[in-house]
Amino acid sequence: MDKTEREKRRHVINLLNMDKKKIEMMDEEELFSAIEQVEEIRIDAVKEGRFLDADNSKKMLKMLRDSHDKIKKREIKSKHQIQRQKLDEDFQNEVDSFTEHWNSKILTYQEECQRLEAEHIASNRKNLEEYRDELEETVPTKPKDSSRLLDLKAKIEQLVRVQEYKDAHYIQQKAHELERSEMEKYSFERQKKIDALLDQRVLQHQNEYNSLRKRVLNGLDELELQRKNEYDRLFLKFNNLRKNIETQQSMQSYMVEKSIKAMNLNNSMRQYYNQFSASKTAGDKTE
Repeated sequence: MDKTEREKRRHVINLLNMDKKKIEMMDEEELFSAIEQVEEIRIDAVKEGRFLDADNSKKMLKMLRDSHDKIKKREIKSKHQIQRQKLDEDFQNEVDSFTEHWNSKILTYQEECQRLEAEHIASNRKNLEEYRDELEETVPTKPKDSSRLLDLKAKIEQLVRVQEYKDAHYIQQKAHELERSEMEKYSFERQKKIDALLDQRVLQHQNEYNSLRKRVLNGLDELELQRKNEYDRLFLKFNNLRKNIETQQSMQSYMVEKSIKAMNLNNSMRQYYNQFSASKTAGDKTE
């Protein structure tokens, strides 16, 4: 055996004795190259009647092709995982943007409502003070003389005309006492009336404020509903995208699986015809 044949034999032995770990470390290009070389070794071994080498080649081809199939499956799996991660990242980015937008929108609305409420309260407080001053000015501070008091004053005038001063003084004291009594009663009723009118105005203000608060809360509920509907549409969009991607990925995985099976079938047929041709050639030489 010359040097060239020894090197060739050593190369064959190295190829046929590769361990699984070394095969798994090969990339796709290295696997293709190894498959072609081992296939040539198998064909030559059949032609030359080295059937143990042919059997070892067959086993090595299976290991190499299995490793190649794993690479194809791993590649498509990695590609699909990257696509899903990209979709999840896009969805999370949109959710973050959505959350920031709506948080800002609701905060702006709440701040505007707080400003309106503060202005409303200040306006009501000013209105109430002005109304109080108006009542103090418009509601008479002294009552009209009662008929009894008018009678007493008329009697005093009559007594003065007839110079009955002592009796006039007596009636005058009674008139002063009655006037003081009526003034006290009127002052009490006057303040009671003013307080009642102020209470009515306060109640009116409270009702107006409650109406404002109701509008504020209704507006906030409407914003929250809009936010929910918009999020539902966002979620539905990405959910549909996810379903479409999963459908596409399932189809791609199926096509890869189908391609691998077709490739393995073609390799089996090629091996069969090569083996048949090699056996025929070997038989012709024997004859």
